[in-house]
Amino acid sequence: HITDDHPGNREQLTAAGVWEHSVSSPDDPNDSADEYLLSSEDELLQLDPDEYSEDENDFPVQWPAPSTSNRKAFKQYARKKKLPTQSEDPQLDPKGGDSTVMAPAHGTWNRNMAPAHNNHGPTCSRRLNERSTALDAFTLYFDTHGMQHIVEQTNLYALQKYKRGWEPLTNDELRAYIGMLILISINPMHQLQMYWSSDSFFHVKEITRVMTYKRFQMITTCLHLNDNAKMPQRGKEGFDCAYKVRPLIKMMNERFQAEYSPSSHLAVDECLILLNGHSSMMQYRRMKQKIKRGYKVWSLADSRTGYLIKFQLYEGRSDEGPLDRASGEHVVLTLADGAIPAGSQLFLGNSFTSTRLLQELHDRDMLACGMFRAEKSNLPEEAQGDNKLDRSSYLWRREGHVVDFYLKHSQNVHIMSNYHDPESRVQVQQTLPNGKKKAVECPAVVKDYSTWMGGVDKFDRIRSAYVTGLRSERWWSRIFYFILDAAVVNSYV
Repeated sequence: HITDDHPGNREQLTAAGVWEHSVSSPDDPNDSADEYLLSSEDELLQLDPDEYSEDENDFPVQWPAPSTSNRKAFKQYARKKKLPTQSEDPQLDPKGGDSTVMAPAHGTWNRNMAPAHNNHGPTCSRRLNERSTALDAFTLYFDTHGMQHIVEQTNLYALQKYKRGWEPLTNDELRAYIGMLILISINPMHQLQMYWSSDSFFHVKEITRVMTYKRFQMITTCLHLNDNAKMPQRGKEGFDCAYKVRPLIKMMNERFQAEYSPSSHLAVDECLILLNGHSSMMQYRRMKQKIKRGYKVWSLADSRTGYLIKFQLYEGRSDEGPLDRASGEHVVLTLADGAIPAGSQLFLGNSFTSTRLLQELHDRDMLACGMFRAEKSNLPEEAQGDNKLDRSSYLWRREGHVVDFYLKHSQNVHIMSNYHDPESRVQVQQTLPNGKKKAVECPAVVKDYSTWMGGVDKFDRIRSAYVTGLRSERWWSRIFYFILDAAVVNSYV
């Protein structure tokens, strides 16, 4: 918001005023460029939104009539790969349908093994109603207790560093400061002092009315979240790489879960927090399009709304975890603990999925589905490499309650599920390179994964519309801004 008022004519704006203005200011994030949008998992199929229905009865399993050419082609393929043909093993075509649906030789799917799954939408906090504003939702996360903790630690740090001219920070002043950070993210400028410029083209009275540039800079310098005097040294017992932000991480995870009941469809994936400096926790992701260097954040989000339910900062290979579990399995089980109701459907990125993980989630009454890398599983020979499998065909095998799917789209695709019927297929609309649409059949697991895997990407897309971030030499500042943005996104949702 630009005004012709001279900064000398300051009209005092209350902390509540700037707070209300800052939280309610963002427009539809879809109108803004996704500057820091993370790349998502490669889509298996591009689906029309209208093609998806919540009613499972809308997806009848359609089995085309068997054709002589298909049976002949499969027999030739089976002889080449030394597979049993339909005449040798009737389990390859248990429905008497398309023989290109190839089941494993050791058994067929028992429908009684598939647990019942929920299908419901999310519900917000009981402390909110139809008249509640985004500010009311935001204060559920940054409440009085959380504000008081930040105020106490900031004042303590200022005393420890003997900052001359420091005036104790108050709760109201901290609320105003956070509101100013949100306003600055909405209207970014190249230099911070431009908001206080005497030039009416740059001057923003909603900021200059609240506090001076000198005071804003002083708060930014002294802002602190944990007591440095109690921080364990590296190599000592209790050392924590994220010690400086640990109280806020713990607090926000508790608030995000307590004030929201998620829908039945959830996703686990990673976010990256942009970092141009240096840190022992910094990760380099060569394949990412927008952000290649930064902090990695394991995230659990609602696939319907993009609400961030729980997050965990990746601290490097030194992360403590059970020796008998892979790091991806440990991350998923940690995020799922206490945050996912029984019967929910969890969709995973290929960094996490494994047979052992899905089996353990099944034992905990959690339904899960995810892509996986071919080298992470002992796949049969026919599912390895490029075997020129026709696009209308797929292979599957079962191990316990977990089914592995192998199919050919634009590339080899491997999906694993602990609740999908491998014989169930649905018809979807595929978008061709020329823009036209074509009706194709695919396993139901592919459609579900394509529809519901993007929960974390949805959160990151909304967050990237207005990214909070002041230049700072402190490594943890970016993490603080990420948590602040997450609270804003969840308030918006």
